[in-house]
Amino acid sequence: MYYAAREAAMKNRHLFHLAAFTRKKGGPIGVNQYRGSSKFRKRYHNSREFFYERHAEVDLILKLRVIPEKIHVMRFLDNGQATMAKPCVHCQNFLRHKGVKAVRYTNWEGDWEELKL
Repeated sequence: MYYAAREAAMKNRHLFHLAAFTRKKGGPIGVNQYRGSSKFRKRYHNSREFFYERHAEVDLILKLRVIPEKIHVMRFLDNGQATMAKPCVHCQNFLRHKGVKAVRYTNWEGDWEELKL
């Protein structure tokens, strides 16, 4: 899944190449949808809070029928090297609200860390 997520993220031609996925092989991959996605706010159905629209984590969850307990999020530089991908506070709240219990993400060095929600 790592290589599939990396390929999907790098194809978006954005400033930030971000992908989210579950460990299920062949499962959906979420990517940031809009070039300046951190600038867009939206209130999602059945939610009392605003979230920044279409970060990879949100895109992934909206594609899934069954919400996993853990997801993986990674960000890439233009050269394909993994870098910091910790979900923003709005995405953390969205994931917690949807039932996700943990997020594994790449840190500044490209190594994996885990965040309990």
